[in-house]
Amino acid sequence: MKRLLFFLIPVTMMIGCTKTEKPNPFFVEWNTPFGSPPFHLIEEGHYLPAYEEGIRQHQAEIDAIINNTEEPDFENTIVAYDQAGELLSKVGMVFGGLRSANTSDSLQAIAKITTPMLTAHYNSIRLNQELFAKIKAVYDKRETLNLDTEKMRLVEKIYRDFERGGAALPEEKREELKKISERMSMVSLLLNENLLKENSGFTLVIDDEADLDGL
Repeated sequence: MKRLLFFLIPVTMMIGCTKTEKPNPFFVEWNTPFGSPPFHLIEEGHYLPAYEEGIRQHQAEIDAIINNTEEPDFENTIVAYDQAGELLSKVGMVFGGLRSANTSDSLQAIAKITTPMLTAHYNSIRLNQELFAKIKAVYDKRETLNLDTEKMRLVEKIYRDFERGGAALPEEKREELKKISERMSMVSLLLNENLLKENSGFTLVIDDEADLDGL
């Protein structure tokens, strides 16, 4: 616990230094060509609040599916699930792409905070038995719903994603899977961090001018 506390103190300080009073670009519509991210407006202090709000919105959308008292069908379950989490996906796309292309100590510090948050969030969705029951209900009657090929494919994909993600496991196995995924997410983060640092630190020394012939 003490080691974790000592780690979080400097990380929290780094995040605090990146906070900004400017409007968060993730909370407004992007009026850019092809909806491309406005990187000139996005600052490091925008990511954590955007992730937190994205998780909150996504969870609210999932709860709405679970709490819907109507019989599960393609629209109120499959489509609703497929379209949920727009903000969270948008933040993840930008942050993940930037970390891969041009990481920094402050971005890595943010990732160390958001990774366990995201892992816990997605575990709570993928292993949710009420949600899985609704998806399975649509899957089981899919042949009677007069779905076209694309819609049928979506139903089957979402169901299999849940099944392969452990939703059909008994409770004790689901809990074990949660712990494994939490450990794996942090190990994966550290591995990617080391790889990115190694790539960023690579230097090619050319001491023979002839090696540049043809360039």
